[in-house]
Amino acid sequence: MELPPPPHPAEGLGVPRGNSPSALPPPPLPPPAHTMPPSWTPPVDGGDRPVRPHRSRLSAAWRWIMGLGWCVIMAGIGALAQSAFLVDADPWWLSVKPLPFAVPVAVLLATVTDSRWVLPLSALAAAVLVALALVDALGANPSVGVFEGACALSGVLLTLGAFLGRERPVPPDVPGSDG
Repeated sequence: MELPPPPHPAEGLGVPRGNSPSALPPPPLPPPAHTMPPSWTPPVDGGDRPVRPHRSRLSAAWRWIMGLGWCVIMAGIGALAQSAFLVDADPWWLSVKPLPFAVPVAVLLATVTDSRWVLPLSALAAAVLVALALVDALGANPSVGVFEGACALSGVLLTLGAFLGRERPVPPDVPGSDG
């Protein structure tokens, strides 16, 4: 009994019999390391002039921080309202409950949609909380005003910190930006 001849070495590679493996084209060369794609290219508005990028957009990490921070601040305001109601030291805004929550909810919606209005709305929400705290601190409930002031200070610090997390385009004169 005679064994069949051994298979051609290139037969398993998809090369038909009779052709040598050297007939395959060489693999493509990788692009050189110095030709990196540009990190930012200016968008065009339909004409030939580039559109200015929004400098107030937040990075993804800062959007998370902004959203979670305002959720915690709203939870603190809600806990304050509940505890003040239980001890009969109502803040003045308790009759219009949506007041301290309306602008922070707008901040959350702007954060989720990655809007350029996140930082201005956050500053507005912090200013509203500062106003609420001042009215209560100077009125009949100074202890409630102090806690509202702590929530307002948290909102101010969160907004100031988020200014550091803005995304900025790379200018074309930076080496390696290929702009």
